[in-house]
Amino acid sequence: MPHASAKAWRAAFAGAAVLAAGFSVAAAEQWIAEDGRMQMTVPDGWPVDPLTGPSDTIQQIIVGTADQECRVYTVPNPGTASATTQQIIRAFAQPFTTEQWDQIISGVPIVRNGALANAAVDSSGFFPRQEAQIATADGLVHASIQGRPGYDLYAFCKTYSGPDAPELYNTVLDSIGAAGDAAAEAAAQAAAPATPAPAATQSPGS
Repeated sequence: MPHASAKAWRAAFAGAAVLAAGFSVAAAEQWIAEDGRMQMTVPDGWPVDPLTGPSDTIQQIIVGTADQECRVYTVPNPGTASATTQQIIRAFAQPFTTEQWDQIISGVPIVRNGALANAAVDSSGFFPRQEAQIATADGLVHASIQGRPGYDLYAFCKTYSGPDAPELYNTVLDSIGAAGDAAAEAAAQAAAPATPAPAATQSPGS
């Protein structure tokens, strides 16, 4: 169940011009895409610029300022179109290999020609996230990738001026998900087998 490939990135960017939606939202707290496939909490004072293309290509959201910016993408993944939530969770709980990260780096414009500095899996939420720091010629990029049936959520945060801001970026990256996540988690919990109550113990001599 692979992530969307570098080839898919290049095809999506080359196959359709990505058009600005023509508006931005200042000081937003919670932003949700119209199709529900992406949502996030946006720091106060950060405008949100949705850049949209055809429905079968990449959707891009840019949030931030001239100094600090995060780019979030929904990337179609035909390989997971028929996957269940649990299959997605199991797949993304396994750390990406260096070769997988190199493929991503080669296909994503904001980190192209960069080098993987470190990577890990964050399993603190219901949907696991692949995380990485990627060194580029003009600074460190904080990356996050997670999956949903039929598409992946990619996010990249970068500082263009001033010191790196990992805590700020982690706040944004931790908040990224989809509008249906709470319902998916509730359904998984309802379907999980009940844990049997422990058997009563008897005291010695009873």
